[in-house]
Amino acid sequence: YVYRDTISLPMACADWVFEWASCCRNAATTNLLDPDTHGYSVIAQLNNLSGGNSSPVFQELQMPFTCTNAMYCIDNTAYDADGDSLVYSMVNPVDDTGLPLVYNMPFSVADPFPSVNGHTFDATTGNHCAVPTTAGAWVMAYKVEEYRNGVLVGSAVRDIEIWTSFCASAVLDFAGTVTDTLGNPVTAGMVELYEYGLNA
Repeated sequence: YVYRDTISLPMACADWVFEWASCCRNAATTNLLDPDTHGYSVIAQLNNLSGGNSSPVFQELQMPFTCTNAMYCIDNTAYDADGDSLVYSMVNPVDDTGLPLVYNMPFSVADPFPSVNGHTFDATTGNHCAVPTTAGAWVMAYKVEEYRNGVLVGSAVRDIEIWTSFCASAVLDFAGTVTDTLGNPVTAGMVELYEYGLNA
């Protein structure tokens, strides 16, 4: 889900909080303690003491399914219409009252699922990459903060659940006739498949 609105505020304050909460989380979630007894919240904050602000917008919707033993990257890159400086962090997911949720041991904010060589997270781009080793459902949350002239003017949080499965390795076979753009049969050569995006 993407939650978006345009709001006119009655005054300037440094600590506006916008929150959307819902119940309930998936009972199959592997890395959270008692996940189905909690809801979730997504939160944005605003400091409008120095004028209006547009929240950063995450650019890529995440592919929720991944395979064990294959590199998976979560692209948290955001666009800010005001040109503010963006700083990313991994944060605790929260419940529907805004309280941080507890990860099952040994999982944590920095290590939310089992991986081959740990997790890499880039605070400049928000990209989080790892090679999952275990099947399961994993919840993570990311915050992007926006700074203008060194002053925090807002933030937005993204809450993501991914599913990791054991995937059989795939071999792609082509049958039939391959033709060029003019309809002529192609009898020799190679076929190249392209997928664009961080997970390609």
